[in-house]
Amino acid sequence: MAVGTILDRNMDTSPTPYTRTLIYNAWWFEAIMVFFVINFIGNIKRYRLFRKEMWATLILHLSFIFILLGAFVTRYFGYEGLLLIREGATENVMLSRDTYVTAYIDGDYMVDGQLQRRVEEEKVDFSERLDNDFKINTDYNGKPVEIELVKFVEGAELGIVPADTGDRYLKIVEAGNGQSHSHFIKDGE
Repeated sequence: MAVGTILDRNMDTSPTPYTRTLIYNAWWFEAIMVFFVINFIGNIKRYRLFRKEMWATLILHLSFIFILLGAFVTRYFGYEGLLLIREGATENVMLSRDTYVTAYIDGDYMVDGQLQRRVEEEKVDFSERLDNDFKINTDYNGKPVEIELVKFVEGAELGIVPADTGDRYLKIVEAGNGQSHSHFIKDGE
């Protein structure tokens, strides 16, 4: 955990996809936690911590066991997210921490008079510091379809790239509904 903290220093969020993949979601990290629980239970029996004069130490060992059991329940039955609540307000919407790639495959064939669309969704956890292998192999109307990640760019945004020979644009940023929206107006429009 100390290594994960050091690897995440100077990052916007913690834990990052990098440390989640390499440390916190690794099988060996879970094995260490299971070993700790076994060790605490063994120490309770070995040192007979159920005696009245050992209750303080027993409570300490039981506390660690309950913390690790709570982490297990959270990991396998809970979910992480962001819930923004302004003072005096109530909310019923939460943003999940999970990130998904959703691909819409549209075709030119119809069924019952309607154009068909295939939706493929895959849970991902990309990071600049990971290899980010991602590939979807599927078919659409009997034709093979392959979607593959070529390169992941952290913080990429759709926008205008400045060039000496390019056109001039005015960028207007509008704020609404808690988000900003950029509008580009070409010179002369």
